[in-house]
Amino acid sequence: MSTALFDIGGTKTRVTVSRDGTTFRRPLVYATPHRYAEGIRQLVDATRTVADGWKISRMVGCIAAPLDAAHSHTVHTANLHDWFRSPITADLHRFFHVPVRLENDAALAGLGEAVHGAGRGLRIVAYIGFGTGIGGARIVDQKIDISAQGFEPGHHILDWNMRTNRNPLSHAGDWESFVSGAGIKTATGKKSEHITSVRVWHQAEERVAIGLINVSMFWSPDVIVLGGSLMKKMSLTNITSHFRKRMNVFPKIPIVKRAALGDYSGLYGGLVLSKISRMR
Repeated sequence: MSTALFDIGGTKTRVTVSRDGTTFRRPLVYATPHRYAEGIRQLVDATRTVADGWKISRMVGCIAAPLDAAHSHTVHTANLHDWFRSPITADLHRFFHVPVRLENDAALAGLGEAVHGAGRGLRIVAYIGFGTGIGGARIVDQKIDISAQGFEPGHHILDWNMRTNRNPLSHAGDWESFVSGAGIKTATGKKSEHITSVRVWHQAEERVAIGLINVSMFWSPDVIVLGGSLMKKMSLTNITSHFRKRMNVFPKIPIVKRAALGDYSGLYGGLVLSKISRMR
């Protein structure tokens, strides 16, 4: 009996299988389809491919979007518009006839980092992932903290004037509009991987630090773990320096670490969640 693990990101999807609940096979990685029908079909095919004959007993995974109370479908999709309210868990159950557990991608990545990665050994872990968008979650005692509707730190407001001056961007003024991959592309006209300007990345590092002040005020973590593809472009030293200079409430800033599990944080989080006996 094996657990299928999946991570549906705004840009890439990762799929693997674990038999022992501790390790997993080399993940299959592919570009996330923008159309839901194609996306669910590719997810099913990828799961069968990576399982390679192993019998799937349950599925645990995540998607880059906030979820409904039952964790069965998305309730908002900034980058995967056609996935909005699509019956992800029901469709996967229809194909595999096993229990399916769906989480927000940043929450699962944070859980992975708290238990197996950069937050290991610390009680309160704040995870922030900088990719196509910005996601995050608070992990307490190796569990995703309880919440009424989930965590969306990428949408906290940094500049309200941008949001109210008839700006055509639906998320103008929030943290994500300043320093995510989508936000940087809107501001510069280039994808983040093509930007070599030192000025752009220095500015991004300062804006990350500004957001971390708010994360500290609201979540009061022992450690803030920074992950996602954009962190490969930014200096942790510069971010921490800006963070420390701007902190004027608490006597010190939380520990700030780079994510240790790379692109597989969410899959490791799925391993942790798979050990919970009750599955949705």
